[in-house]
Amino acid sequence: MNFRRDEALLFLAVLLFFSSSIIVLSMRWFLADSYYSQGPLVLAAFLWLLYRNYKSSKNRAQPSRITGTVIIVFAMFLDLSGRYLAIETFQYFAVYFLIAGLVLFYHGRSFALKNFMLFVYLLLAIPLPGFILDPLTFDMKMFSAHVSELILSVIYPSIERYGSMLYINNYYIEITPACSGMENLFGMVSLLWFFALIQKRRFIAWIDYLISIPAAIISNILRIIIVSVLTVNGYGKFALEDFHEGIGILIFLVILFLVSLFNELSFGLPASMKSKDGCNPQTEKEKRDLLPYIVVMIILTVFSLVYQVKAFYQEEKEFPDKLNLIAAETDRWSSVDEPLPESYYRMLNTDDILMRQYIRKGSTGEDGKVYLYFFHSVGDRGPFLHRPELCLKGEGYNLLEQNDVMINGTPARRMLFSRNGRGLLVYYWYRFNDRTVGNYIDLQKILITQFAKDYDCMMFRLSRVVQLNNVEKGESVLLDFARNEMPLILKKL
Repeated sequence: MNFRRDEALLFLAVLLFFSSSIIVLSMRWFLADSYYSQGPLVLAAFLWLLYRNYKSSKNRAQPSRITGTVIIVFAMFLDLSGRYLAIETFQYFAVYFLIAGLVLFYHGRSFALKNFMLFVYLLLAIPLPGFILDPLTFDMKMFSAHVSELILSVIYPSIERYGSMLYINNYYIEITPACSGMENLFGMVSLLWFFALIQKRRFIAWIDYLISIPAAIISNILRIIIVSVLTVNGYGKFALEDFHEGIGILIFLVILFLVSLFNELSFGLPASMKSKDGCNPQTEKEKRDLLPYIVVMIILTVFSLVYQVKAFYQEEKEFPDKLNLIAAETDRWSSVDEPLPESYYRMLNTDDILMRQYIRKGSTGEDGKVYLYFFHSVGDRGPFLHRPELCLKGEGYNLLEQNDVMINGTPARRMLFSRNGRGLLVYYWYRFNDRTVGNYIDLQKILITQFAKDYDCMMFRLSRVVQLNNVEKGESVLLDFARNEMPLILKKL
C-alpha cells in the first residue's frame, strides 16, 4: 500500500476538504456519554484489517477510479449539506463514504466486495442520529427494567416497578440512560464483530455476529440485578457510587472471556492467503495520470477552506427578541424570571431565551408553581437539533414516560421524569412559521426540507414538580395552566 507522490498529494487534498467533517466526527467520539467512545478503536481495527487483507490478497489491486470518484463526490455532497444545514449526521456519513470511496479508488471493486463485512463493521464507528438513538436508549432502558423486575421478583416478591424505577424493600433504584445498555451494546458488538472478522472458522464467526447483541443485553441486566441486590442488602454506596461503573466493566469482561473461549483467533496473515511477493507491483495501466483529479480536488479544497474560515468569522445574526411579548402575569398567576447560565446562550446561539416561574396567586410551595422555558431563533436550525429532554437528562433527570397529547386541539409532547424520588412533568411544543408542531421528530422532518433557511421557530416547554405516586394530581394543575393561561400569556406572540 505504498503511495506514489501524486497519490499522496491527492489523498492530502481530499483529507483537507473533509477536515471539517473529520473534526466533527472525532469530537463526537470523545463527547461524554456519547455511546461512541469505541469509535477510534473501531476505525483503528478497520484500517488494520484492511491492510491485513490487502497484504494477504493474491489478486493484484485494480483501481476503480470512476466508481471511487462517484462515491467520493457523494461524500462531498453529504459533507457540504451537513455544513450548510447544520446536520452533523450528514458529516459523519460523509467521512464513512469518503473511506469507502478511497478504498475503491485505490484498490478497486473486487477488493471492496471481498471485504464487504469490514465496511459493515466500520458503521459501528458512525454515530446514529439522535431521533434514532434516543428512542432506542429509552426502549432498551425500559426493557432492561422489565426483565430485571421479573428476575428479581423471585428473590423479592414485593418488588414494584414504576417506569424504569424499581422499588424493593423500601429502596428505589433508578435505571438511568447510562444503565440502558447502549454502552454495553456498542462495546460488545464492536469486540465480537472484530473476533468474527479474524476468526478462522466461518461457523464460529457467524455465532459471534449473532450473539453480540444478546450478550450485551444480558450483561446489562446482570449489572442491574447485582446493583439492586447489593443496594437492598446495605451496600448501596458501594453499588451505586464507589464501584458502579466497575461492576458493569467486570460483567462485560467476564462475558467477553466466556465468548473468547470458543473462538479461534488469528492475528497474523492466513497462510493460505499469503502472496509470495507480499505486494504486487502496479502495472502501467494502473499508474494512470492523477493530475486532473489533483487539480480539481485542490481547487475544491481551497474553496472549502475559505468557506469554513468565513463561516467561523460570520457576523452574529440580529433579530427582534420575542421574550418581551410573553405576558408576565394573568388574573390568577404572577411570575418571577430565573437567570440562565451563559452556556445556554452560547449553545443555542440566540439571546431570545426565557426561563420563568409562574406562581398561582395565594398558593405556597411547589403545588402552585409552573415553569415556562422558551427560546426563539430565526434562520438557524442549530438550536432545534437539541432534543428538549437532553437538557433535563444533563441535569440528572431520568425519563420515565413519553407520549403525544392534544392541548386545546393542538399537538404537544408529554414527558415524565424522575430525580431523587421526585417527578417532573413536562409538556413542550414548537411554533414554526406560525404553524404548531407537537414534537421533535415532526419538526426535524420539516426543517430538513427548508433549504432556504427562511424560517422563524420558537419552542415552549412547561414543567411542574409532581409526586410520582400521584402524578394525576399534579398534571391537572399543569394541564389547566396550559389550556387556560398559556393562550393569555402568548396572546401578543
